[in-house]
Amino acid sequence: MLWWPWIQIVIWSGLLLKTSSFCVHQVLTHCERRPADLMVRLKDPLLAVLPCHDTTHWINLLQHTLHLLYIPNILFLVLGCSDSQPFATTALAFILVILMRSLCMFVTPLETPQGHIHLQDRVQSLTFGYRSNDTSFDRDLMFSGHVSVLCMAGWTYQLWPQLRPLYLVAALVQTLNLLLSRVHYTIDVVVAPFMSYGCWQLAQYLLAS
Repeated sequence: MLWWPWIQIVIWSGLLLKTSSFCVHQVLTHCERRPADLMVRLKDPLLAVLPCHDTTHWINLLQHTLHLLYIPNILFLVLGCSDSQPFATTALAFILVILMRSLCMFVTPLETPQGHIHLQDRVQSLTFGYRSNDTSFDRDLMFSGHVSVLCMAGWTYQLWPQLRPLYLVAALVQTLNLLLSRVHYTIDVVVAPFMSYGCWQLAQYLLAS
């Protein structure tokens, strides 16, 4: 049936959007509302020696530029493949990393690092329907969403495989940006690539034909 792959694409797209919305509106909100006396601030040896610098502009510019560069890959997975399997596997990989990150944030009540600089992202605010000036998500620490998403984009980029190293290099640059702004602890950004790769492998295993 020619229409069945398109139904699958719509279903996986809906699941991905609902998972992302749940993470933002439920899990992140819960983390932000935790009482201060339950939070733990880690001693991070690397942050103790790194200078503190506001890299918000560079974080957003790099992240959204790479997001835009990923759009042709999405179109390729939807329109250029003979079936919906590659798109489904990619969508499931992103769903898994979002769910795993939500679980990690829920069980690790981490307070923001000393010298934390609030990261405002107006694109994300518009996407998920909240105003960045009124809503502050700072405790979404374990593990880094910026780094894990860039790594996942690298693992899943099929249209132009030569761009995969670009995403991994961008993840390294973003790691430094996040640490300089004290948006994350070192452990948050170190764990992110491994969690991303594990979710990618699990998605392939679960949907293997």
